[in-house]
Amino acid sequence: METLLVPHETDLALLRAYLSALASASVIRQRAPLMYLIAVHHLNHFLFNEDGERSERVSQFKMIIAKQLQVVQTSPNPRKTWRYHLLFYKSFNLSVPDGFEMYQELPEERGKTLKHILPT
Repeated sequence: METLLVPHETDLALLRAYLSALASASVIRQRAPLMYLIAVHHLNHFLFNEDGERSERVSQFKMIIAKQLQVVQTSPNPRKTWRYHLLFYKSFNLSVPDGFEMYQELPEERGKTLKHILPT
């Protein structure tokens, strides 16, 4: 399992494919739990960690992801959406039902990151 999750993905084309698969519901947790975990894990790390490349392309893609996440607040049942999972994802843990742990509240740093990425 770790070979699928580490090292963290940096290829923008693959990260775009993950985002597209989640946004289009081609990959959903109930139908493809492993692929779902991989997509959420890598997109979460890409968005919320500053240890990667800092190019204009990276910044633009982070903005695209962040804009998708804004929809969480208007979703009828946000806890069941991939957007919610991407925002609150903590770490993978195969001993829990979904295969990953979630934060109960959005960590302050993530809120700051989103505010920094999104233009006001």
